[in-house]
Amino acid sequence: MSLLENLLETAVATSEMSESDILFLFGKGERKTYAPGEYLFHEATPRLWAGIIEDGMVELVREGQGASTLLSVLSKGALIAEGAIMSDSSHDVSAFTRKGVTVWQVPREIWQTAKESFPDIYYRHVARLAMRLRYATEQLDLARELLATNYDLLLQEKWVSEEALEYILKPENPPQSTTVRK
Repeated sequence: MSLLENLLETAVATSEMSESDILFLFGKGERKTYAPGEYLFHEATPRLWAGIIEDGMVELVREGQGASTLLSVLSKGALIAEGAIMSDSSHDVSAFTRKGVTVWQVPREIWQTAKESFPDIYYRHVARLAMRLRYATEQLDLARELLATNYDLLLQEKWVSEEALEYILKPENPPQSTTVRK
């Protein structure tokens, strides 16, 4: 079963979107394969598509001052570059693959057409995306709480450096209902 068929089956079973809604949005996409060591997009470049990783892994990195900071690793089934669905602003991060990746990409123009011509389809998708992003934010807050709670153990076992822990838990971005150690 292809990724599009899997997506179709899962989305129809778990959402308010019909098979025709899913086909309308993702059926207009195309498969793009990136070679090992290739960038899918760079930070500050225009958002041209949103898609789903079909096979392989992608690293999201923030680049600056001659170094890259790994922010996340995405794998099969993950939505990538979803900002293109809602905005024509530039990417906030770069996406890179070490071993190669195949992505089902839907051009930004398709999302824009859906917004203008089929707003019900478009906004149902955007609502689900917003719920997923809210859930992800809540998970980050929980993770920060766990880091703060297990601060000493993490340092003792050398699972993370004190500098990294302090950066994550810095006072400007405190986890909810926890105290940052000094």
